[in-house]
Amino acid sequence: MPDRKGVLKNFVGLAVLVLGSTLSAQTEAWPAYADTWRRASHAPLTLLLPDSMSTAPHEVADETFLQLTRARDLDIEHLEAAAFIRLRQVRGWPDGPRWVLLDREGRALAEGVALPTGATLRDHLLSLGLQPTWEALDQFLVLHPDSGFALDQRLRLAFRLSTARFRLLRGQGQGEGLMEATDSRWPSYRPARMTHPEAAAGISREVVDTLHRLNQLSDGWRTDRDFLTVWLTIMGSLDAPAVQPEVALLREAALRVWQACPHTGSTSVPGEGSPGVEGLSAFWLASQAGSASLLDLDALARMQPSPGHLWPSSDLLSDLARYAMQKQQARELLGFLDRLPGFSSTGGRLGRVVEAPVRGGPLARGRPGGAEPMARGHRGAAGGT
Repeated sequence: MPDRKGVLKNFVGLAVLVLGSTLSAQTEAWPAYADTWRRASHAPLTLLLPDSMSTAPHEVADETFLQLTRARDLDIEHLEAAAFIRLRQVRGWPDGPRWVLLDREGRALAEGVALPTGATLRDHLLSLGLQPTWEALDQFLVLHPDSGFALDQRLRLAFRLSTARFRLLRGQGQGEGLMEATDSRWPSYRPARMTHPEAAAGISREVVDTLHRLNQLSDGWRTDRDFLTVWLTIMGSLDAPAVQPEVALLREAALRVWQACPHTGSTSVPGEGSPGVEGLSAFWLASQAGSASLLDLDALARMQPSPGHLWPSSDLLSDLARYAMQKQQARELLGFLDRLPGFSSTGGRLGRVVEAPVRGGPLARGRPGGAEPMARGHRGAAGGT
């Protein structure tokens, strides 16, 4: 990782922090306020401001501002009325909304009325001898492009950026979050979606770029699949034209590994001597939630059980049925069960559990939201709904 204290070498232009950042004549009560502040854990920078001062416009328009907040280089603390009045008193401010920027030690670095830009906040971070986390990761990856750990960290930050952009758009009435599906008798959820899908273009650009880098590794599938699975389940259908090609490459690599370890890849808890392939099935299924393609049930039917284990496990069947319902693949699911050696979708307790919502439910009968016509359901998935 680059030397965080060396980033100031040859750095010029910090005079802007003095100009336009004149601090108020704080009262004698300020040292006690700052002492209380130091007793808690804080980000390198914290912006204190009243509840009435929204940062949403900055987060929408200022990429640096968004990166600093989502990488937790900068915390935003909106103070309720009583707390802000106390801050105003100890800072000696006149009436009206104002903000103050503190470091971890409670030192006031700047204050003002109009919110500072991301570039200004970045300069304050550099003045403390610190480098923005996103920049530090990217500089490290220039030297170590095959670092799986660094790529994992970058992917987590990318998830936060993508999710933050979606929440800002949702707050403007342009999207809906994860919701329980109401058009199926089988419990399932509908991923996040935009009122106008084109508004999601570029919303996950850092995710796409990081997945592309992972796909250059021979074992990119070893990334933090738990985080990736959750993000794909909720956000995978947004900006699908950009996201899904990279996800598909990672899914194909994961499937090849899973086929070699069917049982272990279908579990979530590592066992003794585990090769680290747990959760591959969950990722494989979630990676198709936002894609236009149907579940590749033939690939699962061809898998052979691990020695001493049944295939597929009841947990995998339950997950598979849930995703098949979301994809409106009722008949394909029953066909998959019938192709399994020694298994019938109409026999046994598990068969009855799966058959009830499939054979008798709206998906099988072609009611609204059902499997008929299949082509219509296919196009719906392509639209990210």
